[in-house]
Amino acid sequence: MNMKALIIVGVVVIISLGGFFWYRSAQSEPTTTPTEESTDTTKEPTSTPTPKEAKKNAYSIEILNGSGIEGEAGRAQELLEGADYDVQSTDNADNYDYGETVIRAGRTVDEKWLEGLREELGTKYSVQSETETLNASDSDADVVVIIGNLDDNGDSMTPEEEPTPEEETTITPEPTEDITETPTP
Repeated sequence: MNMKALIIVGVVVIISLGGFFWYRSAQSEPTTTPTEESTDTTKEPTSTPTPKEAKKNAYSIEILNGSGIEGEAGRAQELLEGADYDVQSTDNADNYDYGETVIRAGRTVDEKWLEGLREELGTKYSVQSETETLNASDSDADVVVIIGNLDDNGDSMTPEEEPTPEEETTITPEPTEDITETPTP
């Protein structure tokens, strides 16, 4: 009987293990039940999340006139404020020898925002392709724009000076020292 008992116990263990594994595999597989199919085949468009772009007025701008053209910083201010940029102030640059317009920005200014600023300025000015680093001690603004004297085509915007008319010199006849004697009667 010992042998029979062992075989029965072995068969029960095998059946139990087989049942256990079958039960576990049935639990992990999703059950499919027939469902009514929808007749609407249109799919809702899904929006792909895009990274947030910085608003145009997210950073403050200081505009410096480096062109030598009177009022050019003010005209650049009008251009940028018309496009919703935040212009904090305008002033003259350290010199008037700037050809291309220069953008200097702090390290925290978004690169895509700078590209947009460069494009806006590029509608009127020739803008350097590289952004220079702005030292925090140089300005209270996040970005400094130095306006140069080249337009968007690379031509000088400096008005040509008209030659000043030379003063007319009138030649006045000088008296000659030819003494003529007149006879006395």
